[in-house]
Amino acid sequence: MSDRAPKEPKTSWDFIAHCAIVCPKCSRRAIVRRDAATDSARLTCGRCAHVRQWQGPARSYLFGWRKGQDLQGAVVLGAPIDPYFHRDLWLRIPCVGELLWAYNHEHLAFLHAYIAAPLRERPREPKEGWGYRNLLLESRLPKWMTSAKHRDAVLAGVAKLQRRLLEE
Repeated sequence: MSDRAPKEPKTSWDFIAHCAIVCPKCSRRAIVRRDAATDSARLTCGRCAHVRQWQGPARSYLFGWRKGQDLQGAVVLGAPIDPYFHRDLWLRIPCVGELLWAYNHEHLAFLHAYIAAPLRERPREPKEGWGYRNLLLESRLPKWMTSAKHRDAVLAGVAKLQRRLLEE
């Protein structure tokens, strides 16, 4: 393990190609896959064969979410729900009085590498095509998650979520 956080700048968009969610029909793990080329997403459950299609373009893009907020037609990033169908993520657990969540195994790997690193340098230049460094995922992680006093608890939570992926 390196003492440094991952160098490659990432945004929430880098992790939403596929999201593990709770199936709305059988409550088991389902997958939402994004097709950027056609501006669409598809929800599929391998257990009960539930399928839904989301077709863009999005009415709006939200970075964050509040319970009760109208999400019809919106793509929601930075919330414990999938961006398109707004279903609960499969990878979510309580951690230090908050909710730890991830879209998929790549997101979990990023969180593990970033939180485990004692040295977290922010990139000097923004990611190509993104004008503001505040859109980078590391700048949007909550303080409770990046706090050194919670590092062990958050890493234990990430490990539990990684095991949950392997269970089913």
